[in-house]
Amino acid sequence: MENKQQENEGGFNQELSELKKEIELEKQRLQHIEEEEMLEKQEIQRLDERVQKLEHEHPREKEVKLIFIVNTQPVEIEAHFDWKLEEAVKLALKKSGNDNRPIGDWTVKRGDTVLDLATRIRDYHFKECEELYVSLDAGHGGDLVKNSLLCR
Repeated sequence: MENKQQENEGGFNQELSELKKEIELEKQRLQHIEEEEMLEKQEIQRLDERVQKLEHEHPREKEVKLIFIVNTQPVEIEAHFDWKLEEAVKLALKKSGNDNRPIGDWTVKRGDTVLDLATRIRDYHFKECEELYVSLDAGHGGDLVKNSLLCR
């Protein structure tokens, strides 16, 4: 019986020793991961500082050239980033001779996406010479005539 107890204690001590070694290895591995994380954070900080320096030395442009397609005709506009899209559209409509309708009658699309005229140019991240399509909204083709014979 005493041998059995010594055997159990020996097995327990061996298992305990192995677990302590495993814990020590995991602690070392964790320390290594934390050191790598610190190095990554330092690299990110270095890159951020470089970006800030480059942006300071070479400020970004304040305008983007946009091509508005109005009635199938391209109209080139230098649009300021601070403008709302509406301002650039009004300018394109004026240059194309289509400024006789209220701005609310027009739709502007980027591909199949309808754009919000109240959004600032910078918020769309347009690429240089991007084409935007300007068209009359459906239902704005003409004025309704009151007392029309068709309405009686």
